[in-house]
Amino acid sequence: MAKELAVVKVTVTNDANKVVDLAMRVAGGRGLSKSYPFERYYRDVRAGLHNPPMDDMIIEQLASELLDD
Repeated sequence: MAKELAVVKVTVTNDANKVVDLAMRVAGGRGLSKSYPFERYYRDVRAGLHNPPMDDMIIEQLASELLDD
């Protein structure tokens, strides 16, 4: 089940990043102010990109598994 969870992590993290990027476009520069919750959401979601498993490793593992079958 580790592979499935890794795929879920990558998918959810990437989708969440799309959402906060759009929200920051709407909020503008004020969204980076500590007085707004957008700043924390943006920071927390972006941090998911830097925690394992990383996108490239998951894609490589899935491709390798498909080619081995």
